[in-house]
Amino acid sequence: MNSHRIISELEGFSGNSVNLLQKESGEYVISKRAKKKGSNERMLKQYEKHNFFHSKVNSAFFSTPAILQSGEKDGMFFYEYVYVEGVSLRHFIEVHDIGKIKNVLEKVVSIMRFFSEEQIFPDSYIGGDLKAAVRNKIEKNAAICELDERMVKKMLTKLEYLSVDTEHSLSHGDFTLDNIIIDTQDHIWLIDYDIFFPHYWFDISKFFQDMGGKWHTLVSGETQSNNKMLYIQDYLLNKISTFDERYLQAHNFLMALVFLRLYPYARTEESKSALHKKITDYINLL
Repeated sequence: MNSHRIISELEGFSGNSVNLLQKESGEYVISKRAKKKGSNERMLKQYEKHNFFHSKVNSAFFSTPAILQSGEKDGMFFYEYVYVEGVSLRHFIEVHDIGKIKNVLEKVVSIMRFFSEEQIFPDSYIGGDLKAAVRNKIEKNAAICELDERMVKKMLTKLEYLSVDTEHSLSHGDFTLDNIIIDTQDHIWLIDYDIFFPHYWFDISKFFQDMGGKWHTLVSGETQSNNKMLYIQDYLLNKISTFDERYLQAHNFLMALVFLRLYPYARTEESKSALHKKITDYINLL
């Protein structure tokens, strides 16, 4: 890895090192690096997915920053990609009115629809069992957060009757407000791809974790406009209904799963308690 000047360390929940760097040429880059050897395999898969989206996925609705270099240093895998001048969708929502926000949300909906329809994906996407993967995640994380057995049973029963139209699809993996960048031309860039089971339903539900779920407020303490977020949630659910009614039928289940997946990242007893309540609230809606 070439010597660059660190401009800032970026927050995240992956346990990896993420930095904004400036090269000697003045160019800005984002560097992601595993902090421990046990994280190398996952970091490598994230790199491969990022590279696949940049090199293989052609969409008018979004772009992916080019990867500049990758490799190992001191036994830790790293990769660097071009820094995009822009703001996160979270910040965009905070500073703009609903009219301007809706224009960008239309593009977000187009990305969701694109993921649901696209038939090009990496070789690693082929095969697998969606329900088996979700069942494993429920059982594993329910044990971590000591979820009541009745709640676990209710989720597993809902899973068995879940109507899924495809076993896999194109997916980002961590489709959150912070991983959607809006540049100065209001074009969308996607960053920080992740590797949970490749199905676009998980992208949609991850997007909603900051709407009714208020995940960002929970972990950062920063307030956000609840009225805006709830309006956006209702607006998007209505839009999604035009191309995937099955998702709407699974929404509460998937939101319970989102917060169950997030529980291991909770850093305080207060946030753990709040997450536990969100999980049970969504399960009670099933």
